[in-house]
Amino acid sequence: DADRLEHDIKLFLKDKSGAPEILHFADWETLPYDTFSPHQDIVSERMRTLYQLTNEKRCIVIVSAPTLLQRLPPQEYIIGNSLFLKKGDTLNLSEFREQLTKSGYHHVDTVYQHGEFAIRGSLLDIYPMGSTAALRIELFDDEVETLREFDTESQRTIRQIDEIDL
Repeated sequence: DADRLEHDIKLFLKDKSGAPEILHFADWETLPYDTFSPHQDIVSERMRTLYQLTNEKRCIVIVSAPTLLQRLPPQEYIIGNSLFLKKGDTLNLSEFREQLTKSGYHHVDTVYQHGEFAIRGSLLDIYPMGSTAALRIELFDDEVETLREFDTESQRTIRQIDEIDL
């Protein structure tokens, strides 16, 4: 129902200047006493929506009533656990490693699956939850020199990117 409503609203707002952005705040899709966690893509989507809410001036949020009743983390937590990187930005590798570990990422030798990161010299590989490809950050001292998506099986670059958001 939420997807249909989002589609309909976009249809009515199509080609309108100054139309607000439409955000979908997904349900956990788990029962209250389930012993398993929600899918990582849902967690990532919810975090992205909450972060966008901290920045958006005007927006429409589509959310179900049961989801609306759930407690949410404070705005400071959302902002503090979000990362945006562009070429030329500075990155403190030790602080970033600590932040990833606190966020539940696992330090490994080679990145193969979601939720893992690896540090080899000036290269930082990370496979963000909810992402379609792993990311490689190449540093020159503490400056971000290149950002790339790469294939975890072959370790080859898929494409260069200008910025990432986690």
